[in-house]
Formats: sequence, structure tokens, C-alpha cells
Amino acid sequence: VIDVTDLDQLTELCLKKSPKGLIMNVKSPTGWDGWAFGAQLQNTFCIPVFFITGAAAPPVNKAFSFPVLNKPFTRVQLKDHLGHWFEVRGH
Repeated sequence: VIDVTDLDQLTELCLKKSPKGLIMNVKSPTGWDGWAFGAQLQNTFCIPVFFITGAAAPPVNKAFSFPVLNKPFTRVQLKDHLGHWFEVRGH
């Protein structure tokens, strides 16, 4: 688990670490658009992106390609969602 808030740092880490997937918050303290950056990372590095959000509902045109878990959630819910996510993706 790596906690970053800087997009350049996240891109650099993806290049170095080759993660199997990313769990991203839709909104960041610095205000970047998680949907757009998630799509960029998914396309650039061919890695799955999973979002968590406190928003009532993601915009339909942006959320269609990403699994989303709404806050608040329990550890069991997170584990179940991630297990299903990796199962579907064949990891």
C-alpha cells in the first residue's frame, strides 16, 4: 500500500513498481479529477483501477469502466469487492 497525493509521484511509482491494480479516491485534497487520471493510468500502464468515493453517485459517463465502492464501507465489504474485482479480471 502506497499513499500518494501527487500525480507525478503516482505515475513514477507505477513505472517503477508495476502494480497489479490501483485503489483510488475519486477526489483528492489537491482537487485533481480522479476519473480522468484513473483512465489515464489504466490506459498507459494496462492496470485495473478501483475507485472509492463518498459521492452519492458517480457520473454515468465516467464510472462505466471502473468499479466503485461507496463510503462508508467496512473491511469485509472492501475485501469482498476487491476479491470479486480480481476474480473478474483473472488475477
